[in-house]
Amino acid sequence: MPNEALDTDTLIKLIRTLGHDIRGTIAVITSTSEMLSREMYGSLTPGQSRANERIQRNSKRLVALINDFTGYVKAEAGQYPVVTRAFKVGDIFENLIKHVQPYLSEYECDIQTCITDPVPTTLCGDSEMIEEILQALLWNAITFTGSGTVRIQASWTGTNHLTIDVEDHGPGISPEDQAHLFTPFWRGVNRPKAPTAGAGLSLAKARAFVTLLNGQITLASTGPTGSVFRLELPLTPVESN
Repeated sequence: MPNEALDTDTLIKLIRTLGHDIRGTIAVITSTSEMLSREMYGSLTPGQSRANERIQRNSKRLVALINDFTGYVKAEAGQYPVVTRAFKVGDIFENLIKHVQPYLSEYECDIQTCITDPVPTTLCGDSEMIEEILQALLWNAITFTGSGTVRIQASWTGTNHLTIDVEDHGPGISPEDQAHLFTPFWRGVNRPKAPTAGAGLSLAKARAFVTLLNGQITLASTGPTGSVFRLELPLTPVESN
């Protein structure tokens, strides 16, 4: 007799446990690779060094895929905790640049950020979740831009909404791809090949996070000179003393 379908809580627990075990294995691979880089096992030939760099890069990519998957499943199940704290938009933008900087040598891409008046200096919300959403949008923009400029701009409305536009200078998004932008595991028909390409979960996870934050994420515009993704979130300004 077939087993009954797993309930959501059990499935989340299994995914969390599996993710923990896989991360532990990857940590061993990564630490061994780092010891190879420091020539603790002897000198490496140029070819061996390049191979070791691929191990390091793809180990980080695998961890990112696991985090995307577990984060998406938990968010869709409503089991991803929302933790509000005071934060500054400028700090999030700085963290985004630091996150992508080590990989930009593989692209000829420039990142520009802009915070327009009157965005409050300090806001209250889940800054870590917001940063993960923007990481997904930024990587998507970098991948499609390839060579060019990616622009991130924050603005504020009188209804206590923060709007962040992420603009790329890629070839635009086809109508077929537009219909599946936030579909899990959809990579796109005309998606460019990129070293950071994932499993097609980043935008799906971003949308799930935005839903938890009572916001909206949309494709604001697209065309042959680029696309703009828009994030809109209701946030509370923190009054300065």
